[in-house]
Amino acid sequence: MAMFGRSKMALLVAAALFATATPSMASSSGGYGHISAVTATLNGGLTFQDSASSSRAGLPACASGAPNSWVIDASAPQGNVLLHTLLWAIEHNKRISVIGTGSCSLAGDTETVASFTIEDRPPLTPRPNN
Repeated sequence: MAMFGRSKMALLVAAALFATATPSMASSSGGYGHISAVTATLNGGLTFQDSASSSRAGLPACASGAPNSWVIDASAPQGNVLLHTLLWAIEHNKRISVIGTGSCSLAGDTETVASFTIEDRPPLTPRPNN
């Protein structure tokens, strides 16, 4: 995946955030977490986990069996934007904070992603040698 400039990344994140509406009953991860356990499914879904979801707020009953997991509908245009943004975050070792739709419409035990935010941390700078 090609490297993005700061302005292009901001545009990509904004597109991902506005690609889907966030309903009032959505759950959210408990802060920023690292992405892991990425799995592609036959129905066009992409499931993943983030390390902050163990303290998730507003977990829908349908996702109680997989409280750390989320799913993106990569077959839909909005989901494709989320997918590419998620892949960028993985490639750059960024942490994300997820907001769900409050439903498990794509995977029966996993909440569908409405949006996520990528943590904007400054890059680590080496200490000067004294």
